[in-house]
Amino acid sequence: NTLRIFGPAGHLGDYSKIHLFGYGGESESYTAGNSTLTLPLGEIGASFFICYDLRFPAYFSKAAPQTHLYVVVANWPKARLSHFLALARARAIENQAYVAAVNRVGNGGGLEYTGGSTVFTPKGEVLAELGDEEGVLKCDISPQEVEQYRREFPFLRDRVGADLFSQG
Repeated sequence: NTLRIFGPAGHLGDYSKIHLFGYGGESESYTAGNSTLTLPLGEIGASFFICYDLRFPAYFSKAAPQTHLYVVVANWPKARLSHFLALARARAIENQAYVAAVNRVGNGGGLEYTGGSTVFTPKGEVLAELGDEEGVLKCDISPQEVEQYRREFPFLRDRVGADLFSQG
């Protein structure tokens, strides 16, 4: 449950999944991470998340000020694909940033995985999608579009601190 990020110069960083999927028994086999990861990829600030993290918006909110693109690498089965896509779209809209939702294809553990990898714009529109097959998805991400949209509709400044969700 760790994502390793590489660029042309080599290893850029690691992100370990913060939210272990209790229903699937992950806490019995994995150790949770304890912090988000945002890296500069050229002009783009990119924040990385894994699978079940998608259900916890406060962490996305915390990373929003420095993020143009969220990358969520996932393992959501066919039965919950609609949830995966709805949550990814919601993270794009509520943070006014791109979301690249990358999902598994194939079979494993008695489950069918049907992909659905999609890139959403800061307005929640589909920029590109793969469908139910393996492949490489290429599209243009504009940090300027994120900044412009945030200036035109500046609701992020009204957001109450993301740490509110972690208080008991």
